[in-house]
Amino acid sequence: MASWTSDSTVEHILVPVPTQSSVNLSIDSAWFQSPVRRVGQRESLTVRISNRGEQELVNVPLRLTVNGEQRAMTTFSIAGGTTIDSTLHFISASTGDQWGVVELDDAPVRFDDRLYIAYRVQEAIRVLLIGGADATSDADIERVFTTEGATADSTHRFRKMDLRAVDRSLLSGQDLIVLNALPEVSSGLVQDLTDALKGGASVVVFPPSNGNAMGYREILGRADISATVDPDTALRKVERIDLEKPFYRDIFSNMPRNVDLPQSRERWDLRVAPGTDVLLRMQDGRPFLVSRPVERGTLFSSASPLAERSGNFTRHGLFAATVLRMAELSRPSPPLYHYTNSAALLHLYGLDPPADRVPHLRGPGGTDIIPELRRVNGSAYLALHDEDLPDGPYAVTYDGDTVLAIALDLDRRESDLRTMPVEELTAAIEQQGLAGFRVMEAGDDLSLRLAELDQDRKLWKWFVALALLFLLAEVLLIRFLR
Repeated sequence: MASWTSDSTVEHILVPVPTQSSVNLSIDSAWFQSPVRRVGQRESLTVRISNRGEQELVNVPLRLTVNGEQRAMTTFSIAGGTTIDSTLHFISASTGDQWGVVELDDAPVRFDDRLYIAYRVQEAIRVLLIGGADATSDADIERVFTTEGATADSTHRFRKMDLRAVDRSLLSGQDLIVLNALPEVSSGLVQDLTDALKGGASVVVFPPSNGNAMGYREILGRADISATVDPDTALRKVERIDLEKPFYRDIFSNMPRNVDLPQSRERWDLRVAPGTDVLLRMQDGRPFLVSRPVERGTLFSSASPLAERSGNFTRHGLFAATVLRMAELSRPSPPLYHYTNSAALLHLYGLDPPADRVPHLRGPGGTDIIPELRRVNGSAYLALHDEDLPDGPYAVTYDGDTVLAIALDLDRRESDLRTMPVEELTAAIEQQGLAGFRVMEAGDDLSLRLAELDQDRKLWKWFVALALLFLLAEVLLIRFLR
């Protein structure tokens, strides 16, 4: 209605069509409870379901099929006019791209009973530690990602390098790169880290004890962060954890009042730009741990070194949870699905296709289109140009090889079959000052009035009545005036 315009030469008649209350369930959305899919991991897929009717439904089956194989099933009950969340549990059986569909059985409206999803299962999260200047804190980081300090955890593929022998060719294949206590970050290493950030990796900076902040100016500058050494060595505690941001929000549901938080004796004074997330904050209000998106990745920076004389962060339970969370969020996760009416641009997360290769979008029913490749703020997108595509599983391919799994779904807004009451519609027309618009009142003779609108108003009855009236007048005149 916001786009309607008045035209005095055209009359618009709005015909209210009353809807019949009927049973209609719709799958509105779905999301995983953890940000990363890993092979052998128990996954929890939450599905939001709405009952658009008035009748309560009991023990309705809900199924999940992945790559054509049913992987999970549950039942739910839902009262009329309400929305619930139901969870499906399954184990990721293989790595790579996966296409799934969540579905239920419901009549008569069926288009919203199925929701297609697409995701990628990783074999392990690749973590690289560049250290060597502080063996104790290096070991603390290694223990987080390994079992008994030697055997690799199946969730993480951990590797460490000495700062004096960095194999720069391996940086591009990592998910999380941790810089611990380096005396400085050379320009060459900064360039390699920048390339890794462009590829979607995350970089963590733990400063050196008694170090020079100028040696980190270039790498921190990539995230618009500046640092100076704080000369005050008084013991200060971390006072606040930002639970409004998803980084810690999904770890702690609430925070006790007198919780024991880490302490710091040696720290840098971090100055951050707007848009930077301050995840942990000191008693004096200055940042202790920050994160900021850089290119396609994320740069984390701690204000305090991990050395024992600098504080107790590594001995605090928050340290392991924080570093594991950094690894968990190290790669961006594409959306599980896109809506067909809003998928004008599809983000190619972490992909940087060469200009000389033609992308294809292949989908159900033999669909094969060549979308336009666009670059926006350093990221690659596929432009669909309002293609009328069916819902279902899709794949972005180059030379026949699948590089990204995508799912397209119909917009769930069409599941709401309610109509605006005549009174509200009339008031909205008057409020917007729309001339030439009127609402036909509903009634039993609605079909007759619609027929009149289609065939114009029939006036023959009026002419017959007038003819009879004139004949009667003539008879009366002849009789009484003769």
